[in-house]
Amino acid sequence: MAHGFKAGHPAITKCLLHFSAYFQPYFQEQVMTPSQRLKYSILISLVVLGIMFGLSYMQNHGMISEKMFQYIAIGVAVVVVVINGVMRRKTKI
Repeated sequence: MAHGFKAGHPAITKCLLHFSAYFQPYFQEQVMTPSQRLKYSILISLVVLGIMFGLSYMQNHGMISEKMFQYIAIGVAVVVVVINGVMRRKTKI
């Protein structure tokens, strides 16, 4: 017998309501100033630079392959693009 829950199950509904109530302050519209966005952009670029140097070091010492380096670099780039888009939407002049 399967022990799966159906979509309208009360336990799932209660769990989703609890989840949304807990994270609601994070989902509300928060405004970011252009100077805050600049500071976060500089911080993000330094973090990405550190990640790339670390990946390069790991590849040169045989810890990861070139293919793994490429996958991680693409993943980091995608995350940075998403963060930049979120920051752009939250910036108000």
